Amino acid sequence: MKCFAGQKNTESELEKSNLKNLKESISKKERRSKMYKIIFITCLSIINIFSFIQCGSLLGRAGIMYTTTNNNFRDQQGAFGLVRMTNGFSVVTPASGVGSTHGSCAFMDTCISVSGAIDLRETNTIFLQSDLILDHGVTFSSGGNIYGYDRALILNGDLTIPDGKIIHTGGRIVIDGNGHKLLLGNSAQLFVDTDATLTLRNLVLQNTQNNPGNPAVQCASFGSKLCLDDVELALADDFYFNRGQLFINNDVVVTGTSAFVYRSTNPSNILADSTFYFNPGTTFDFRPSTTGTPDLLAKDLLILQDATSQLYMNGCSLKTTMTGMRLIKGQIIFDNKVTISSAAQLELKSTGTWFCKNYGNYVYSVNWSPDGRYLAIGGSPTGSHDEIEVYRFNGSSLTLVTSQNYGTAVYSVNWSPDGKYLAVGGWVPTSGNEIEVYSFNGSSLTLVTSQNYGTYITSIDWSPDGRYVAIAGSGPTSGHYEMEVYSLMVPL
Repeated sequence: MKCFAGQKNTESELEKSNLKNLKESISKKERRSKMYKIIFITCLSIINIFSFIQCGSLLGRAGIMYTTTNNNFRDQQGAFGLVRMTNGFSVVTPASGVGSTHGSCAFMDTCISVSGAIDLRETNTIFLQSDLILDHGVTFSSGGNIYGYDRALILNGDLTIPDGKIIHTGGRIVIDGNGHKLLLGNSAQLFVDTDATLTLRNLVLQNTQNNPGNPAVQCASFGSKLCLDDVELALADDFYFNRGQLFINNDVVVTGTSAFVYRSTNPSNILADSTFYFNPGTTFDFRPSTTGTPDLLAKDLLILQDATSQLYMNGCSLKTTMTGMRLIKGQIIFDNKVTISSAAQLELKSTGTWFCKNYGNYVYSVNWSPDGRYLAIGGSPTGSHDEIEVYRFNGSSLTLVTSQNYGTAVYSVNWSPDGKYLAVGGWVPTSGNEIEVYSFNGSSLTLVTSQNYGTYITSIDWSPDGRYVAIAGSGPTSGHYEMEVYSLMVPL
């Protein structure tokens, strides 16, 4: 019995010793595991911080990356993976003579929303590689470009484009409002680039003030397309659709007391099971800027796709010019009192002098700014007059705002589509460069770039998207031609 008891005690002590060793081994493994986790997390943090500091890109591929300051992206950088930008971002313009001559491009490939202000420095670009979600309160503090293919800006709140700013869209871009407002400030604009498609979906588009030459949405060319899908156009000023194609999908409603003015020479469509609805007090002004051709008459430019397509006029006005309107398919519905008028019988009976200004000698070129507020004049004056003069027009008088010396004679002046630049061409300039481009801030002209041509320029004109200047003249320098097109990236 004593031997058995001693043996039992020995086994008990051995078990305790083994248990202690096992606990110590587990404890060491746990400590090593925790240490490895700390080292791993630290390395990831260092990598993210190093990437942020060195190149400006935000990398959230190994985990969520937060930024609490406005991040600066340089050309070819971007946000990738799980990146949360809580204070917006900027796309920085390359230094003069460094990098791309067409501004910087930042790539957006993150599925987490952005808060704060977005600054594209007027000429820079964000390229959407995935949908970009914008929180409530996001605003574009400057103009710029948004490019992408079958990608969307998704709004979690109202989005504002400030006064005078222009957002260019390229490729196939969707702005999905989730029922929120897209607010355009005074003379702010969405610009649909050549052969691009912009879809506005499930939102309220609310403009402030626009003019015929500076509409709320501007299509650059014949091939540009605007699709409205479940949209309310809450108009505080007339909405001009000057060129490109328009597509109405589902329910599109015009509200307010202003007019939707259709001036494009492209055929536009109200799609199947869709309604273009005009609320009481609004106006549909159908005035394509063409008299028609044998194969495509202006009156055939609004197409109702099938029997389920509707043009619904409710207590509003329908106006047409001498081009008329012909609807072959679908339905046009008149509800309540609708005023229908046509300008087909209007004729220009007489003309008369309304304003006159002394310039000095010969005026060779005059050009209205797109918003109709300024008139640029170029010629060969006498006395104290400069060759370039800009007048402000208020509907009742012309007032000289600023003038600029050119040299001998100005033969052509032309405003850029956004009214921010004035291109000038002429003969024997002081600078020696016949092509001159000035920036205009509403009170003064500042030379931003110039180009030698040769002898003299007789005509100068901007492309509809404002990216190119075409010139024509005589006696170009060796290797040049009488008609030339320049890509002019003016510095900001």
